[in-house]
Amino acid sequence: MSLILLYKIIFILTAFGAGTIAIDVFLRKSDRPKLDMAFGLMSLAFVTWAAGRFGMLQAGDAEDALFWGHFLYNGSILVHILFLHTILIFLELERRVWSKLFLEFFYVLGVFLLSLNNTYFFTGEHLFITAAVPKLNFPFLEVPDFWHNVHLINYFVIPTLALVLMLFAFRRANGQKQKQILLIILASIAGFLGGNSIVPLVYGFSLQPFLLVLVPFYLPILGYAIARHHLLNIKVLTTELLTFALWSFILIRIFVSDNPTEQLVNSSLLTLTIIIGVFLIKSVRNEVRQREKIEKLAKD
Repeated sequence: MSLILLYKIIFILTAFGAGTIAIDVFLRKSDRPKLDMAFGLMSLAFVTWAAGRFGMLQAGDAEDALFWGHFLYNGSILVHILFLHTILIFLELERRVWSKLFLEFFYVLGVFLLSLNNTYFFTGEHLFITAAVPKLNFPFLEVPDFWHNVHLINYFVIPTLALVLMLFAFRRANGQKQKQILLIILASIAGFLGGNSIVPLVYGFSLQPFLLVLVPFYLPILGYAIARHHLLNIKVLTTELLTFALWSFILIRIFVSDNPTEQLVNSSLLTLTIIIGVFLIKSVRNEVRQREKIEKLAKD
């Protein structure tokens, strides 16, 4: 398997997984709407980033690649800011004065960067990335413009700030909360190291972004960690992971198949397994929820 094919599979898995998580978050009944809204929007931003990266790898020429390059940065800019917002809500820090100031700063910065990036779609001007050229074994990667350098604040400051806040919270927490924070820390480190491992190559350093293999695991682990219930429920976790693995396997077969008939068969099979998988996961969750209610009533 070539590295480019591996990267394509990684971005497919990431986009598909993040989209599945976003749908699940927005459809379920929530007792923490602000947290779920921030996390759901972050998942959608992650879909945008992964789909854009995949689009650049599939692009037939530099102009197509440039389109997908601008597209992916809408996700890249937002996913960092929404990640910080999600963490602040989870740690119950979003109402602090300093927290509001940080969020206001990064959202204003985000609007500014998004405006520069999306100028391309309206006027054709390149104010964020200037071109798409071959780099290392990638057919096309973006060439950053001056204003792209400002986005490095999001790349480095947000993960560092979030990590410091989580480490302080970890020391103060205990029990399940401490386990959740530890899992979030591990998922965040994997996600940002993996996703941002392509940044040196974007800036001209010939470093293969092997850590991209960590990216598909980032959101599922993060989503599982911030869930208030079922943190350690093996039955729910196993069902979701096996179902997602089956979907991913069939999805990959669609993209690597050269035969149109085989692609059609796999697409139909994917649709069927998604429907069955959704009902299966809901059934297992309901079963666990009912058992927890019975156990709670028994204790009372």
